[in-house]
Amino acid sequence: MKPTLHNGEEVMVLRTKKIHRFDVVLATDQAGLVYVKRVIGLPGDNIRYHNEKLYVNGRVVAEDFLYKQLDLNKHQRYTADFPADYTSKGVHVPQGTYFLVGDNRPISRDSRTFGVIPKKQIKGRVVCNIAPFDQFRFF
Repeated sequence: MKPTLHNGEEVMVLRTKKIHRFDVVLATDQAGLVYVKRVIGLPGDNIRYHNEKLYVNGRVVAEDFLYKQLDLNKHQRYTADFPADYTSKGVHVPQGTYFLVGDNRPISRDSRTFGVIPKKQIKGRVVCNIAPFDQFRFF
């Protein structure tokens, strides 16, 4: 989840019934592996990336939390376009599921590889980083 979280940091997770776009959540995949990822697709959404922009239901949605933290070379691609068929209308997020991505987009294993996550597999929302203490911050 770099640049938001780094290896070895500890977080506080709260169980919640409501999940919002851009929440950082703790979730498990079908194999039971645990992930900390960011919610970009809500149930019923149609999402896609094209030219480093997130489109939700056909509209560009800014990801200020991500780009303020990055020092990107103008020629460096950070988030690859998806779906692969750019004429497609995007990825549909079925009811009861969420599309999760990591903030370290070039190497993140997330919904782009393992698919959408059912709500029951989202264990809670990450609310703050608690260790190391000098890195404490709320999300």
